[in-house]
Amino acid sequence: MAPLLTLVMVQRPSLPACGYYLAAVAAFLAHEPAATLLGQRGTREARQGAASSWRWLFAWGLLALVSGGAAFITSASAPRVAAAVVLALASVCVALLLLRRERTALGELWVVLTLSYAALPGALATGLPWRLGLLVVSTHALAAAIGILAVRGLIARFKTGRRTGIWGLSLLLCALGAEARLAPSLVLSALPSTIVAVALWSLAPHPRHLKRAGWTLAAATLTMSVAMAFVIRASARF
Repeated sequence: MAPLLTLVMVQRPSLPACGYYLAAVAAFLAHEPAATLLGQRGTREARQGAASSWRWLFAWGLLALVSGGAAFITSASAPRVAAAVVLALASVCVALLLLRRERTALGELWVVLTLSYAALPGALATGLPWRLGLLVVSTHALAAAIGILAVRGLIARFKTGRRTGIWGLSLLLCALGAEARLAPSLVLSALPSTIVAVALWSLAPHPRHLKRAGWTLAAATLTMSVAMAFVIRASARF
């Protein structure tokens, strides 16, 4: 939810924006109990935690429905269009979850894309221009996708001895470079997480350092979110 952090720091949320943001967070939190109920956390966990998972799924799902619905009703047309796009993306995420394809490379990339764009309706509801909102969430999505492929490549390196993800990483880096022509300062803000991700893929630290590497990548993503918000506020183009 890094894009949400950036956008909240950029402009004070209106009531509809708060509803959209709350719906995005609630939908994200509903994922874990849903995955547990589908047995993706193990059959034992699904059996023993079924009652609790149903309660949390109902609670987070209801919160997402109520807050998102209220925001949709009270917001202007631009946030509504963005919300419709996010719903379409999220429906594919649900299908991937039901088909147990969420943990594939394509599944994880789609989830990252959806989570990034989930912040867009709230951003537009604050009055942020379409172009700027799209650039922010797209930059976050590309940086997160690079991180996903880097970590998957790192894990595959120690499981199979082969490097994977080189073509995917190259394509995403080219896309990030192309976006730099439109918003160089935003892409510059994404460099910390991008550099850390590429370094992890290239250096391939030992698996015992994987947890530390994950925290390093998370810290770099947080740095990117804060830096991007600072850049946008400094430019004052909205």
